[in-house]
Amino acid sequence: MPEAEPQKEIYETPDQEDGKPALASSDRKNLEDENTTISKVAQKKERQQQKVNDEIEKMLTEAATGEDANRNDVQNLREESEHLKRRMKFGESPEQILIELAQIKKRRAREKVDEKAQAEKEKEELDINYPLLQKQIKRWDDICNKNTHLIGGGQKGADGNKAWFRQELAKNPTIKFAKQKIDEFDGTIPHPEGLAPRRKNFQELEQLCKKYSFGSPLKSAYIKENGKDEREAFLKEAKEA
Repeated sequence: MPEAEPQKEIYETPDQEDGKPALASSDRKNLEDENTTISKVAQKKERQQQKVNDEIEKMLTEAATGEDANRNDVQNLREESEHLKRRMKFGESPEQILIELAQIKKRRAREKVDEKAQAEKEKEELDINYPLLQKQIKRWDDICNKNTHLIGGGQKGADGNKAWFRQELAKNPTIKFAKQKIDEFDGTIPHPEGLAPRRKNFQELEQLCKKYSFGSPLKSAYIKENGKDEREAFLKEAKEA
């Protein structure tokens, strides 16, 4: 008679292709109970895994639909959740994953409190020479300096934009206002006066110059020095000519 095939140890991690959960150390301890079967342990584990999945979906939904929902925050949370799911799939006990989910919730709750406190602090009016406001002014100037080809270099371009920001900040000297205007300008928040429409305008000017073999639009002193309105008017007239 052929030798009987040795029975596979129940403590080995099962193949994941059948969709059955792997046995964690806690499952192995349960199997030491003579009244417990592999089927019962697997069923219990499936229920626990479902609870983990439900908790994760609930957490993601709350993060995505809350009044202070943030796309990057939701994406980071989703990646963190997928990592937990993978660990559970390859043998981590659902009990341990639930503990870590609870820790994530506590951490996020603390972060929300800190964010609200920071948001309130950023509403406070400050002296225009306060270091944090000066830091925002430098951020604005850096954006202007790096994008003079898009916004122009004179009083109707970068220089004018720098002066405008200082004037507006003097009227509303808060970190919140400064950050909002910077986000609108650099495109973090879509805005008709931001860099995006200026970039589109410059690209159209490049196409026009290429059509007439003129080279770079910046070869024109008018375009180089002037800003959005003047460039748009120039482009319109050129197209209609």
